Amino acid sequence: MNPLDSLADPRWTAALTRVAHELVKYTPEHFKLIRCEIRSRDGEAGRELVYTIICPDFPDEWSDTPGKDLHAATCDLVRCYERGGAPFPGMRIVIEVFPDGRWRNGFELLPGVTDG
Repeated sequence: MNPLDSLADPRWTAALTRVAHELVKYTPEHFKLIRCEIRSRDGEAGRELVYTIICPDFPDEWSDTPGKDLHAATCDLVRCYERGGAPFPGMRIVIEVFPDGRWRNGFELLPGVTDG
């Protein structure tokens, strides 16, 4: 099975939307452009996710520690991707938050960006 087939699965879309929603909730209200990079690496307890969450307008206000709801949503997203038969390669999510509270998100996979 092609791992990219996971991206056509409605569960992937739902999981990505949940991650984006949790990112908007997790970050400060003044973050209008949110960038989150998620990578997978070997840790003491096995595979672990590593986060970099930042707003380019406030580069000193970054985080590498997600809230529990954001982490749970991301774990679901990773599991959804891995149903396709390949390990999660990492991804970058960008969210633009509009003045009326709506938001839109985009993502790209980061093939080959897995720390070992």
